[in-house]
Amino acid sequence: MIRDGFFDGKLIGGAWSVNSSELKEDRSNSNEIGFFEKLLNGDFSLPIHYWLFTVVGNFVLKLLFVGFESARNYYGVMFVLVMVIVYNIPILVGLWRAAVKYKGPPIWKVLVQSYVYLVGWSDWQYSHSTEIDLT
Repeated sequence: MIRDGFFDGKLIGGAWSVNSSELKEDRSNSNEIGFFEKLLNGDFSLPIHYWLFTVVGNFVLKLLFVGFESARNYYGVMFVLVMVIVYNIPILVGLWRAAVKYKGPPIWKVLVQSYVYLVGWSDWQYSHSTEIDLT
C-alpha cells in the first residue's frame, strides 16, 4: 500500500515508517460495528429497538425480579436491580437516538421520547422512595 502512494511516511533508520494515525480504520462506514455499538447508537429501527430490546428485555428482567423476590433471595433481587440499571441506561440512550433518526410519522418520535423521559424520571423516583421487604 505504501508503494501505491496511499500513505505518507518517511525513512527512519533505513526502514519506511508510516504515520500511525493514517493506519487507523474508519469504522463509521464499516460492517464491523458491534451489536452494543449499534444498540447504543440507535442504529436498529425504532420498532425493533422499542419492542424487542425495551419491552421484551425488561419483561425478562421483571420475571427474574419476581422470581427472586418470591423466593426471598435478597442477593438475587439486588443482582436483578443492578442488571436493570446496567441494561436500561444504554437501552434508553439508544431508544432516544433511534427516535431522533426515525423517518416515519412524527407522533411515534414524540411518544418514544416522552416514554424515555418518563421512564428515566419514574425510575429515579422509584429508586429514591422504595424499600424492598424480603422478610
